[in-house]
Amino acid sequence: LELVAGSSGLHRPILVPQANRPGISLSGYLKGYGNKRILIFGRIEFLYLKDLDSKTRKGRLKSLLSPQTPAVIVARKHKPPKELVDLC
Repeated sequence: LELVAGSSGLHRPILVPQANRPGISLSGYLKGYGNKRILIFGRIEFLYLKDLDSKTRKGRLKSLLSPQTPAVIVARKHKPPKELVDLC
């Protein structure tokens, strides 16, 4: 793993030891969304985010991230979008 952003959050405990692929939550549907899991962004998530304009992308990502989010992992050597790095 390579740390890209958020070094001040390295002390956050992982309270729910499960990973979450945000999938439908990226579209804005957050009913039942748990923000205490590690978020994993893969190919499909990045394809979806790529189709959004910057303002929408930032809003959707902001709705997923909270002070309780222990970590965000970017899989498959994808480059995280600027909005994600800024929010982390």
